[in-house]
Amino acid sequence: GVGSMGTGDAHDHANYGDIVAVCDVDSNHAERARQDDRIGKGKAEAYKDYRKLLERKDIDVVSIVTPDHWHTKIAIEALQAGKHVFCQKPLTLTLEENKLIRAACKAHPD
Repeated sequence: GVGSMGTGDAHDHANYGDIVAVCDVDSNHAERARQDDRIGKGKAEAYKDYRKLLERKDIDVVSIVTPDHWHTKIAIEALQAGKHVFCQKPLTLTLEENKLIRAACKAHPD
């Protein structure tokens, strides 16, 4: 997401690479980030569904800034799609979720 926390993270992430896509269920947030001179620069594609973003082969890293209960699901799916993952804390809410993330990291090390 690119609400307040996601926007702040994206501003920092832009120092390390090009942001080619933004995703938020709130289309107003996505469009604002897409047009932001420090994030999408008017060139990034905007998505409402993160799964569509994960299908892109030209994306290497995803930043997960969602409500906490979505972190594990999206992180595992991103790892399965071959993406590197940056995630806001907490990464997981339970030890079981932690084990699932660790297993996904081991199964998809690159």
